[in-house]
Amino acid sequence: MKNVNEFQTKDFYVCAFLVTKGHKVTAIDRADPHRVFFSFKNFEGREGDKVEIYEMKNGHEEARKVIENVKKAINDGMELEDIKHKLNDLNF
Repeated sequence: MKNVNEFQTKDFYVCAFLVTKGHKVTAIDRADPHRVFFSFKNFEGREGDKVEIYEMKNGHEEARKVIENVKKAINDGMELEDIKHKLNDLNF
């Protein structure tokens, strides 16, 4: 059973990104020889929205999703300056 304070991914690149940001792999599930799951514990006990990961076909689709997320943040009441800082943290 999956722990609610745990994030799992089978995507090696997501795993590598999280590790470079200081997150620690807590477990590696190799039960399925064709798929490996990497588990991460909730970093520093932080609470927040669930992480959303998107796989895009191309740059146009990626840009569309970024714009969609910015519009949602504005509708949710987030200040434009906060949105700007969050985008800068993503290193676009």
